[in-house]
Parts: sequence; C-alpha cells; structure tokens
Amino acid sequence: MSYRVELSSSARAACRSAWCKTADEKIQKGELRLGVFVSIGEHQAYQWRHWNCVTPQVIDNIKKSLENLPDDLDGYSDLAPEFQKTVVDTLEAGHISDDLFKGDVSLNRLGAKKPRKPRAKKTESEEISEKSEKPKREEESAVATTTADTVAKPAKEPKVKRVADEDADANGKRKRVEPTEETGNGTSVKRGRGRPKKDGSVSSASDKPKKPKEPASKAESADGVKRGRGRPRKPESEKPQRDPNTPKRGRGRPRKTDADPTKPPKPKQTPDGEKRARGRPKKTAVETE
Repeated sequence: MSYRVELSSSARAACRSAWCKTADEKIQKGELRLGVFVSIGEHQAYQWRHWNCVTPQVIDNIKKSLENLPDDLDGYSDLAPEFQKTVVDTLEAGHISDDLFKGDVSLNRLGAKKPRKPRAKKTESEEISEKSEKPKREEESAVATTTADTVAKPAKEPKVKRVADEDADANGKRKRVEPTEETGNGTSVKRGRGRPKKDGSVSSASDKPKKPKEPASKAESADGVKRGRGRPRKPESEKPQRDPNTPKRGRGRPRKTDADPTKPPKPKQTPDGEKRARGRPKKTAVETE
C-alpha cells in the first residue's frame, strides 16, 4: 500500500475520516492532506483525508510499510520546508498534536479505544413494573409447557401385512371382480357398463347388441378384392363405343385448319396487287379539282 502527502489542488475531494464524513466537510484548496492508494475491483484511486485527521493507527501503518522515512513518502520532497517539518514532527511523535487534531482527543493515541457508554439507571417506577411482570411471565411459560405435554400426538395405526388371497394370481395381484346386481328372482346378473336404464330393469353385458364385424381392411371391397387409390374404373360395358374409322383425338386444343368452309378467306393482297400491311389501312387524301 502506497501513501502520498501533498497540498490539495482543489476543494472537491472529501475527507475519509468519520467526523468529517458526518459533517460533510471537504478538503479545501492549499490544505495539507494524506492519500492512501487503494484498488477496488478494476478501479484504483487515492482516498484523501486532512493531515490533522490522520489517526495514530494510520501513522503506525506508514512506519511499517516504508523503511526510509520521510524520504520514501511520496510527495514529501515537493513540500515547502514548513510542511516538511510538520510531517517529520508527526512521524516522530506517532500522532497529531492534540491542539490540531480534529477528532476525539481521547482516541489520539495508539491502541486507544472509544469508551462504552454506561447503562442508564432505571427509575423506581421501572423497577416496580419489572418485578410485577416477572411472576406473570413465569406462570405463562409454565402453562405453555404443561399444555404441550398434555396434548398427545395421535397414535399411528400399525401397518398390516398383506395376506395371500385365494383370488390372487401367480404374481400376487388380485383378480378383478366384475360388478353384479341382484334381480327380483334372487339371482345375480353381471352389470354392464354405463348408466342404467330408466325403466329400472337391470342391464347386463349379454343384453347389449353386438356390432357387425367390420372388414379386415377398409381398402378391401365386399368381394374381397383390394381396392386401389383414386376413383374406381368404369366397367367396359358402360364406356361409349368409338368408331374405328375416326382418327384418335390428341390432347389439348384442336389445331386450326387452313381452309374453313364456314368463313370466307381473308385477302392477303389489295386489289392493286400490293401486299396488305397489318393493322387499319391508312386514310388517303381526296383530290379536289
């Protein structure tokens, strides 16, 4: 840990001593101050305090960390002779002089501790009230212990071991018992699943209508032939008969024939013998005599 002593260059730094913190007092410009270089995480900076706020414990730490005093103290050589004398006198004495120390003078010695405040004496009324409340507290604690002992915890039921049942199978599992209902004749009938009938009659499993068996595969028809995908083919008898002499029509739109008997042929040339251009014919100027 490094230490530095210098004159304050501005009045922005706050003093780190406890009494200056409570008073929110800052180090004024030109005052002698001591800085302790600390690193908190990635940040490194000096923590400053007034020279008259330096405690004997801090001076003892400076003597232990620096061998050649006061030359090894950073900033000592830049001070004026009067401030150098103040620093040397403080280091030799081990504490700030009592008339300049800003803190509690009783703590301005090495190893001095802050005395504890004496406990305030109780008044007569407070002592009488405590004596009257003490037996009440003892009675309440005694009642609480007796009630806790008298209230017994509910006894746990003993665990009953399972006995081999006659209806159990080889693996030890019980067989399922089907629900039955008694009829008026004194006989029991196996009750079917679901809600009972409204007329009051007992429904049994045998009274239920049996569903017709579905074919083994939905893709198979009634004849047992496997049906392929898509629309079924029409039988040959329903297909229209085609004339063998007519040519087979191809796919797509039919081609336009060169000569259509229903429409007159379009003239490709003008009456003068010139080739007609595409589009609307141009208007010619009418000659006037």
